[in-house]
Amino acid sequence: FPTRRSSDLLNELGGPVYYMLLWTWEKLAGDGDLALRLPSLAAALAAPVLILFAGHPDRKMRLCWSGICAVWIPGFAIATEARSYALLFLLATVQAIVFLRLLSAPSLRRAGFWVAVTGAIILTHYFGLFISAIQGAIFIVARRRSVATTWPALLGFAPVILWMLFHLSFLARLGGAGVAWQSVVPPRA
Repeated sequence: FPTRRSSDLLNELGGPVYYMLLWTWEKLAGDGDLALRLPSLAAALAAPVLILFAGHPDRKMRLCWSGICAVWIPGFAIATEARSYALLFLLATVQAIVFLRLLSAPSLRRAGFWVAVTGAIILTHYFGLFISAIQGAIFIVARRRSVATTWPALLGFAPVILWMLFHLSFLARLGGAGVAWQSVVPPRA
């Protein structure tokens, strides 16, 4: 990471959040292998702990959800990598908790917090767009009357939109043949 040029970051499917955090961490802890892997370990451990204390009003539900996340097999792998996936897991955990609270009692404040966490997820990895779009659709359908009072929270997506516009050339290239690690599926398929 420390030797990467800033232009290399424009060729990542994720946004700048993880790299900004890791860059800051590297200034404090150094660029050794252990130092660069510690943030992922901390994020992977923080997710089940967060669930345990704030995940759901029902204690049994919190224990079950936290336990499943704690023993989730891919979690062990992402906890040991100097990559963005553990941070994505933690942010998705926060997003799920915030989304459940937003659904239970919609407010502009809760919507704003959901937008902030969702923006962080998307700026960590674009795959966060999918679950975020589904949650947004669920909110619109389930809380139709609250949309009129919570829509100003959407203004919080401005940094996400600006970054994605800046990053658009990479995203356009990603759809071309020979760029992505997966094969391009032609329309006739």
